[in-house]
Amino acid sequence: MYYEFYIDVFFTENLILDVCLLLLTGKLCKCRLRFLRIFAAGLLGSAGACLPVFFPFFRTWPARLLLAAVLGICMLKTAFRFPQKRSLAKGMLLFYGMTGLMEGILEILTFQITLPVLLSELLGFLLLGALAALWEKLRYKSQIMYEVTLVLGEKSIALTALKDTGNHLRDPIGNRPVSVGDSAVLRKLVSQTTPVFLIPFHSIGSPGGMLAGFTADFMIIKGEGTEMRIEHPVVALSKEPVSQKGEYQLLLSPFLTA
Repeated sequence: MYYEFYIDVFFTENLILDVCLLLLTGKLCKCRLRFLRIFAAGLLGSAGACLPVFFPFFRTWPARLLLAAVLGICMLKTAFRFPQKRSLAKGMLLFYGMTGLMEGILEILTFQITLPVLLSELLGFLLLGALAALWEKLRYKSQIMYEVTLVLGEKSIALTALKDTGNHLRDPIGNRPVSVGDSAVLRKLVSQTTPVFLIPFHSIGSPGGMLAGFTADFMIIKGEGTEMRIEHPVVALSKEPVSQKGEYQLLLSPFLTA
């Protein structure tokens, strides 16, 4: 039995699949989604998928595994900026985990239900997107929230805070833990005479930069049946909202509630 193989169709199908998987990976990793970078990464992955067609060497299992690893790293580094190896490793696990799920979905939709490949990819993308949204919802429900009051001089503001276990920011002078809040909210507390200093940071999707920070007089944290008072906490002003949906306005350093 012979099958007709069209390299252009194969390339296009892989391109669409890679772009879909990269979009989901970026969403779960909370990376900034830049379509041109993601599209370029998809082109790279699709071109790599075509290599075994022209070079039989890449059809062996060791070569295929090596090719998959190299392509995965190159694609993720092209699509997103991962400043830490741990962040890149997390992205790789998510990307190839969803790749395996997508292959299983396509196996069912394409070969058992016999849907067209492009339609199967679209349905697979929607299904994985729904699973990713469900995961984010369950993850949000398991997160620890606090009610925080920040006081500076005669001013005070009440905030909803999320305990961010991934926040390891420290101020460069006193090595104090740093919480990160929405600048639009915190500017109601900070005046032109408030001493402000710069705090270096790096995160997924950003190779590094500086955040403006200040020291409040004190912070009251309420949650989990306890109330704590933190003297002279350091707070950084985020350039973007810390919660896209507005559920919280402050990323609380985990060292303040340990």
